[in-house]
Amino acid sequence: MKLDPDKFYMMPLIMGPIGDRKEGMQSFYGKVHILGFQYVTEADSITPLLPDCYTVAQEPLVGVMFSYYDGVSFMAGQGYNVAAVRVAARFDGAKDHVDGDYYLILFEDHGLPIVTGRELSGIPKMYGDIPPIETLSNGNMRCQTSFLGNTIFGLEISQLKEQNRAARAAAEKMMNARPMLGYKYIPSYEGPPDVSYPVTLRYEMKIDKLWLGNTGSVFFGELEGLMGTVANPVKNVIEALKSLAVKEVKQTIQLQGSMVLRNDLSQQLV
Repeated sequence: MKLDPDKFYMMPLIMGPIGDRKEGMQSFYGKVHILGFQYVTEADSITPLLPDCYTVAQEPLVGVMFSYYDGVSFMAGQGYNVAAVRVAARFDGAKDHVDGDYYLILFEDHGLPIVTGRELSGIPKMYGDIPPIETLSNGNMRCQTSFLGNTIFGLEISQLKEQNRAARAAAEKMMNARPMLGYKYIPSYEGPPDVSYPVTLRYEMKIDKLWLGNTGSVFFGELEGLMGTVANPVKNVIEALKSLAVKEVKQTIQLQGSMVLRNDLSQQLV
C-alpha cells in the first residue's frame, strides 16, 4: 500500500483514504443538549494538571459539562453522550497566543468518537456510561457518568431561568470565541514519545434555547468496588478532579441547539 501525502488517513489503514487533507473534515451535530456547571477554584490546584506549555487563566474557572448529541454526521445520524471537565487556560508560544478551555478529561459512551478524537485531535477521551438527564422529584436535573457500574462524577442543578434572543446571541459569540485546547500525546515503545505537542480544536455552536442559573453542585465517586489495574487510571482521574475544590459557583447552564465541529480549523500550536 502506497500512502498518498495529499490524502487523509486514519487507522486502520485498510480503510484507505477517507478524504482529501483538510477538506470535508467538518462534523455536523443536528441536535445538541448541554447541561453545565462552572465554578471558581484555586489557581494552584489547576497548574499541576496542565501541560507546562499552558498557563492558568486570570480567573481560575472549571467547567463540568454533560453533552447529549444526536443527528451526528459521522455516525450516520445517530448520537452519543459526553461528560467533560475543562479549565480556563492560555497558550503563549513563539507564534500562537490563544485563550480557551483545556479539557482535562472527556468520557464518552461510544467508541467511534473516542478513537477519532484521540487519534486526530489529541483530546483526552475515555469510555464511560452516560445515561440521559434525570429530573428529580424536587425538579432538579441530575446527570452522571460511571465506569463498570461505579460513579465517576456528576452534577445536579436547579433554578434555571430561560433567556431571551439577545442573551442567546451573546452566549453563542462567547462560546464560539473560545476554542478547545488539548495536548496530542502518543507514546513510543522506547525513548521519547512519537508525538507530543499542544493542539486547538474549534467549533461553531448555534443556540436555540438557553437557561442560566447559579445553583448546583458537582459530586464524585470512589470506585471502591473495583480492584486491580483496570480501575487505577479512572481512580487517578477522580482524584485529580477532586483536587479542584469549589470556591464559588459561577454559573449553571442548560442549552439546546446544533453544532459544527471544525476539524478543518484545528491545528498544532507553536
